[in-house]
Formats: sequence, structure tokens, C-alpha cells
Amino acid sequence: MVGALAAATYVDGPIAISEATLQNVKSLFVEGSEYIPFQNILQGLLSFSWGGFYVELYRCIEQLYAVPRLIELTKDWPTDKSFVELAELLESRLSWRPKEDESLCKILEECSAASVSSVIAAFELAIDANSTVAHVAGRGIYALRNHLVHFRGKPKIAPLKEEKWDRIMTAMLSVIADSYSAFGKSFHEFDGA
Repeated sequence: MVGALAAATYVDGPIAISEATLQNVKSLFVEGSEYIPFQNILQGLLSFSWGGFYVELYRCIEQLYAVPRLIELTKDWPTDKSFVELAELLESRLSWRPKEDESLCKILEECSAASVSSVIAAFELAIDANSTVAHVAGRGIYALRNHLVHFRGKPKIAPLKEEKWDRIMTAMLSVIADSYSAFGKSFHEFDGA
């Protein structure tokens, strides 16, 4: 409720979030999957920078990275645990974590074509003949994330304009909605299968 209220009343904040993007944020809070980590979205919305907002949205998707691999694993090795419990067990006992870039692409493969296309358009990415659209989108999302969270001296990504940041946020919100629609419940609850 706080997030929907913050999105509905966001005026003259530190970043120039468009009315359309604020409406998308509000809709996600009101109509999105109950499994979305809304605290991350709220923290991003209240951030003082576009980069801070982006990283919080990225973290929402990152939470689901283990799911595609766990779906494959449990086809051959059934479990009575939810995917979140299984992921925590595998990390604590075996130090296993999914590869981020690869997992992001697998998550995007389960998103709607419209969401993935919005990522391609927002990041102004070129489709190459050797990659799927989901992989191109995943590389774009992951490259920006790395640029924002790792210090490597000279920046490799030029500063982004407000309008581009805004389009990126809208695309990320769409991916969050789709990915939690696809995986949110199965990640948090054992389905008994």
C-alpha cells in the first residue's frame, strides 16, 4: 500500500520518473504477484538516482535466478521443498548458486515477447543472428547492472539520458511482472508435484 501511495504521489522527486512509469509502478504494487519483493521496488522508487532504482528492480529478478535450473533438477530428483528452500539448501551445503547472466536469459525466455521487446527497445540493443532476443536483452540488462555495481575505473557505458532511464525502468517493471507471474508462486511454495 505504501508503494502504491508513493507512486501515486511522487512529485518533483530526485529523478524525473514519467507519469506512465509511475503508473506502471503503482499497477505492480496493486495488481502484481504477491510474491514480488515489493520492498525492493519501494526502495528503488525512493532512490536518489536512476542507478539505485535500477539495481533494486534488478534484485527483484535476481531473486528468481535459481528457478529455471531447479525446475530441470527436480524433473530427475523430486523434492518436497519449495524452490526457495531448495536453493537455500544447495547454497548452504554445496555453495551452489546459478550463473547470473545465464539465469537472467532463462528468466527472460519465460517472459512475454512484449516485455523482452521493451527491453530491446529501451536499451537500444541490436539483434544479432547468433543470439535469441532473450539473450540479447539479458546481456543488456546484465551489462548495465555490472556497470552500476562494480568499480572498474573508466566507465564503459556513457551516461544515460533521463528519457532512456525512464524507458529502461518501464521495461524492467514489465519483466518483473512477467517473471513473477511465471515463477513467483513456484519459487515460494511447494506445489506438491
